[in-house]
Amino acid sequence: MYEFGTRSEDLAEIAISTRKHASLNKNATMRKPITLEDHQNSRMIVAPLRLLDCSLESDGGGAVLVTSAERAREFPKKPVAILGMGQHHPHFSLLDAPTLTTLGGKKSSETAYKMSGLRPNDMHFAQIYDCFTITSLITLEDYGFCKKGEGKDFVKNGRITIGGQLPLNTHGGLLSQAHLEGQLHITEAVKQLRGNEVEPERQVANAQVGIVSGHGGSLAMHATLILGAL
Repeated sequence: MYEFGTRSEDLAEIAISTRKHASLNKNATMRKPITLEDHQNSRMIVAPLRLLDCSLESDGGGAVLVTSAERAREFPKKPVAILGMGQHHPHFSLLDAPTLTTLGGKKSSETAYKMSGLRPNDMHFAQIYDCFTITSLITLEDYGFCKKGEGKDFVKNGRITIGGQLPLNTHGGLLSQAHLEGQLHITEAVKQLRGNEVEPERQVANAQVGIVSGHGGSLAMHATLILGAL
C-alpha cells in the first residue's frame, strides 16, 4: 500500500471473487456471497487487513496420487501431468525478509515455467495460496501475470472470476472453502483439468493447463506447480 497505492478496496476484489466461487462449491465452508460493503464493514484484525481478508481455520483433508504417466493411464480417472515445479525459500521469517512486496514465488515460478516451457499467459487458471488477500495479489505479480505494483488493477473488472482472463481459486480457496494448508488448491486444479469433476457453473472452459502455489513458514517458503491435462 505504501509503495504502490494499493487500497483495502482493491484487496476486497479478491475476497469477493473468491467467495463467489465458494458459493458455487457444495464443499465450501463459506458460501454466502459478499459485497464490497460487507468487506469494508468487516472488523479489523491487524490493520490494514480486515476479517474478510483473512483465511479460515478448518479441519479436513485432501489427497492426490502421484505415479508414472504409464501407470496413470491404467487408472479409471483421467490423469493430470506435472509439467513443471519450483521452490524458493528466500528468508527464515518475515522479520528477515528484505522486502514485503516480493516473496518466494518469483524465483519458484521462474523455475516451474522453465521446466514446463510455458509462460504466464499460457495458464487457464491459477490456484493461489490465499492465507490473506494480499498474499494472492503479491503472488499474481510474482508469477508474472502483471508487473509489480499492478496487481491492484489486475484483479478488477472480473478478470479473476470464472469466465474471466485468469480464474483465481475456483474452489473458494483458504479464504472461503477451507484452510487445509493449500492441499485443496492442488485437488481443485486436478479436478478442473479433468473437466468433469466440479459443478458445471464453476468449471473453467477448456482448461488445459493451470498453476498452483503453496506457502509455508510465515511466507518464508514457496512452492509452485504447473499442471496440465493429458
